[in-house]
Amino acid sequence: MKTIHIAPNNSAAGCMVCALDKPRRKPLVFTLWDDLTVGPLRDIDDTLGLRLDAALDCEGLGHIYSAARWDFELIQLISLTDVPIVIWHGPCVDDQLKLRRLSYRLRDTPQRLFEVSLSSDDISLLNRHHMGTDDPIRTRDTLSVADFSPETLRTKLASTTPISVLRIDQLALEWQKIKKANAPWRRWRNNALENTDFAELDARVVELATAEWQLARLVVGELMGTFFISDATALWRVSEAGAAGRIELRGNIYDLGSLKLRTVRAPSSRQ
Repeated sequence: MKTIHIAPNNSAAGCMVCALDKPRRKPLVFTLWDDLTVGPLRDIDDTLGLRLDAALDCEGLGHIYSAARWDFELIQLISLTDVPIVIWHGPCVDDQLKLRRLSYRLRDTPQRLFEVSLSSDDISLLNRHHMGTDDPIRTRDTLSVADFSPETLRTKLASTTPISVLRIDQLALEWQKIKKANAPWRRWRNNALENTDFAELDARVVELATAEWQLARLVVGELMGTFFISDATALWRVSEAGAAGRIELRGNIYDLGSLKLRTVRAPSSRQ
């Protein structure tokens, strides 16, 4: 019987296909597209998986709504099969949220659920050597499946483990609590999920702004590395800071190649 492998994002799926591919036997790798770290979740497991709250009034994040429907329908289809499911996850918020969501949605058939858990300890000595001591992936605690090489994923396949009924129940309960909280942003801190707001992230946007115009992509990249968020989310927060008058923006908000930002200047010195 074939096995379905669940990748938390498209980049991870690409690595997993390379890792699991065998002659004459293509792996069944499915991707969950929705970024569960931001926006409303309360209604996500209801009909069509809609995100009904108006918490993401941002053109750059409009893809989240179509992704939510795609994931809902995919999980619905998977739930109608009896095929074993392997959930791959690393120590990051989106991977962990998807592990909990799948545990909740498939809790009635616990015997089908397996997992492969990844951590920084799974980065090979050879890869650590090539990364160098200053590579942020080398030592950071927040890692997604996409951060691991196909060779590492191929090796980790042997560590596939059944998820116990007790663990499934606990993961499902955590997912229900997360949905009920319906926080605007979710983080992975101290090996636990945290419901929070964007105050710390937004403050960092302002801190990174300088007196001279700089490319917004530099700030976006810093936010992505520090808070482990998507480029779309980082750009959204930059845009929100500009709309709130906390920084100044110049250029097309959806074009990182031209968009620039700087600190807010006093009215008398504006050009």
